Amino acid sequence: MMYEKWMSFSDVKKRIFYLSLAEKVFSFMENSNPDYNEGQRVLNICWESLINIEITGDMLYDLIDSKDYYDITEFAAKEKNPKIAEIWYILVETVGYFSWKTYRDNGVKYVPQALESITDEMPMDLVNSIIKYQFMKKNEVDELFNFIELTNENDLTREKINLLLD
Repeated sequence: MMYEKWMSFSDVKKRIFYLSLAEKVFSFMENSNPDYNEGQRVLNICWESLINIEITGDMLYDLIDSKDYYDITEFAAKEKNPKIAEIWYILVETVGYFSWKTYRDNGVKYVPQALESITDEMPMDLVNSIIKYQFMKKNEVDELFNFIELTNENDLTREKINLLLD
């Protein structure tokens, strides 16, 4: 049932679901973490990309695989605490999805190799990881999913999502 609903979601609602999960998970990151501000910047760029068509797939991809190795994938790889590393990996998966969708929306035929396995299927691995690491309970994920399903996408603001997730 959830799969059918997911497949009927608009692209915007799918992105908002991913981003809402990432936002909730990132709330577990201590703001004293040396890379916290970069993670927050990445979330901000993803939210902005929902309305700003100037943000390209390459710009989003650079957030997870940059030439200078200052990116969220590197933060995840260097993290010693498995729960904090998982926060970064969930953010990587979210940005990867955003980048992949942006490339597809712009008719890019060949995406970076790291994005080739991404599909529009229900993100169950992401959801299972969030539940496994106790960032959210299943009923909270279901509540978020239903909220997104029943809300007009123009009313799905970051503020409303964060109120629901608090």
